[in-house]
Amino acid sequence: MDRTLSTGRGAVAAPVQDSITASDNLTVRTRTGVFTGVIEEDFLNTRIFKPVPFAEPPGYTSGLVGEATSEDRLYLAVWTPANATADSKPPVLFFMTGGAAHRRDNNYRVNIFGWPNARGLKEQNLSIMDQRAALEWVYENIHHFGGDPYRIVQWGQSAGSQSTHFHSYAYYDKPLVQGYVMQPRTDLKSLGFSDYDQTNFTFVAKQLGCEFPQDAQAELECMRAVPFARISNFVGQYADNGTEPALSFYVVPNEKLIFRDYPARSAAGNVAHRPAIISNCANEFFSLITYPVNNLTAGPDPAAVLESDLTDWMCPTANSSLLRVQQGIPLYRYQNAGQYPNPNPFRRLGAYHASDLPMNFGTYPLQQYLGNSTAFEAGVSRTMQDHVFAFLQDPWKGPEGLGWYPVNSTGGRVLRFGADGGAVQKVDRMETDGPCRGIGRDDQFPSGLAFD
Repeated sequence: MDRTLSTGRGAVAAPVQDSITASDNLTVRTRTGVFTGVIEEDFLNTRIFKPVPFAEPPGYTSGLVGEATSEDRLYLAVWTPANATADSKPPVLFFMTGGAAHRRDNNYRVNIFGWPNARGLKEQNLSIMDQRAALEWVYENIHHFGGDPYRIVQWGQSAGSQSTHFHSYAYYDKPLVQGYVMQPRTDLKSLGFSDYDQTNFTFVAKQLGCEFPQDAQAELECMRAVPFARISNFVGQYADNGTEPALSFYVVPNEKLIFRDYPARSAAGNVAHRPAIISNCANEFFSLITYPVNNLTAGPDPAAVLESDLTDWMCPTANSSLLRVQQGIPLYRYQNAGQYPNPNPFRRLGAYHASDLPMNFGTYPLQQYLGNSTAFEAGVSRTMQDHVFAFLQDPWKGPEGLGWYPVNSTGGRVLRFGADGGAVQKVDRMETDGPCRGIGRDDQFPSGLAFD
């Protein structure tokens, strides 16, 4: 989709004035600095600016552990049409990447650095605060790149989708965006949080020589002096080895940014009244569950996959959708069901977790090393992009121009992309959500088993 202006989340220079100059379309002046972009080598109609800092590096103002520069990842990348000017005003896609936010690195802090739950910290859920700082920077500065700050859509994938869900509740009264895309799941509870005694951070501190059981502030100050790499390596190796007790650093319910009871907050109207797309892949969990090491092609136990698909993916989507619909929020749904040779190294993967990303952005040819792209795949990708772009253009009414209407509390239609030889079909919502209500059975392969 080259018809939008896109940002991806990732010190601050002195303020300057004005925006894009007529003489040099690769130089942009913002409120926080001057940035010089380049033309994408493979996409000559696209400018890219990176890295674009949106906040001071950690260790100076955040109060978080790990003062080494490796923790300095608060940067954005900005893509725009090459001919964008300050008067262009295309919609802005604020994309939040996925990938196990409790373990891996993004251009916002995660794991112990983003969700430390340390006894000595006054603020928790620093990862959400990083993301919000990035969004605020975009809202205040994106017009310098030609984007329209009043047409921002916040799009999150996987862990980024969970964060998008959290933002829509934490900042419901000042969302800064006109719409949300949550791909795939959203969560109605705080993901099984159990570290109410704040023992995980203290355990790591003890292992790294910062044992202060009676002094939380001393523990924190000691950890601030430990190199980033040493902390990161210890936590990563501990998890990789499967050591007990297991450690987890993720969201902390503090009733400020993360909440214990999302249905209650929704019922009270404390959710951003902005249109949203919530999507799923038909076979989310097949690529995430453990495979038998001695027979990879056989695949995992189908019953275990089905159970996890419902409890961890499909039903949270159905329940979260219903809460928004009950508040009168326009809610669009789609399911990615397409199966193609190039993204499927094993035939039973089906439409697996994140397999719709290459279709959303038209990057599926980059997977040619796994197999050849097909004309059908290209057609599905174009159709999917058209529908999503209609939402980006106008989250309130844009999709209706393509016959895509919001679902309702009793039913409605879900778009199904790539099934049964059709680019898109409209199926009754009960076909995807019914199993969560005891109606019907979840069909993980709407197109049949691939490559039999």
